[in-house]
Amino acid sequence: MSNKANVKDVIEAIEAKASKRYPFAQVISKPIAKNNTKKTGITIRNVLDASNISPCLYVEDYIISGMSADGIAERILDLFEAVNANKPTFDTDFTDWDSIKNNIFITVVGTEGNEEFLKDKVSVPIMDMSIVFRIRVDVPEPVKTATVAITNQMAEAYGKCLDDICTAALKSPMTDDYEVIPMSDLLREKWGDEFDEEYFLCTPPMYILTNSYRLFGAGQIANFKALDALAEIVGSDYFILPSSVHECIAISMDGIDPRGLRELVGTVNDESGTVPPEERLSYSVYAYETGNDGKRHLIIAA
Repeated sequence: MSNKANVKDVIEAIEAKASKRYPFAQVISKPIAKNNTKKTGITIRNVLDASNISPCLYVEDYIISGMSADGIAERILDLFEAVNANKPTFDTDFTDWDSIKNNIFITVVGTEGNEEFLKDKVSVPIMDMSIVFRIRVDVPEPVKTATVAITNQMAEAYGKCLDDICTAALKSPMTDDYEVIPMSDLLREKWGDEFDEEYFLCTPPMYILTNSYRLFGAGQIANFKALDALAEIVGSDYFILPSSVHECIAISMDGIDPRGLRELVGTVNDESGTVPPEERLSYSVYAYETGNDGKRHLIIAA
């Protein structure tokens, strides 16, 4: 009877050993066509590494050596460790809850179409979107700033539940990190002399809602402090258009049909080519409007 390892045994051995050696490791395996043959590519990824760089190795290449499943797993994990040892170090200790809790912030993604991404993430549903919690980290030039989505595996390693992470995000200084930018200012900066000032004076003012890093800034749609501040600037109830996962656009509700705005959102998402598929947020139009109780509420308008 042959003791030769098989692909399933190797992957299971890697997953078991990786979870003990590296609490923040994620083992990813998938079939890959290589030189007219199908092989099983395996990547061991540090979910706390913003650059996400790790080698893709082919399990079959190790199996033919005659090594046991445990031996192959150890060899691959050693290689992963060697690769990561040469990467730049960061000031943030991702394994320490107290080091990262003040850098947690709220982001949003569209629930539909992101089912696979959301499977292992700490998330909360909000209308037709999902809140995903991320950790912001300063990284070496030229990137400067990167983020890491908090997974269920990370939460377990921290010993924290959903309520703990929600509370940390709401108490984080990053809750105050929102920006409201007049669309006209943004376009004037981009287009210079070609900017049509008179056109924008004749249309309802539009505003960009994001964060100071312009990175996953659409999460401010779940920040009622930011929404209330925006209402003061707009001067009325307003519609919110999901520009991308990085920003939203707000416009006064006065005299505007949200169905027309929904058509615009669909056109921008599907036909303009300006929003990459992975950055699309939603096809809905939202409203921050005053209810019968005299308070403003966030709803889907169209």
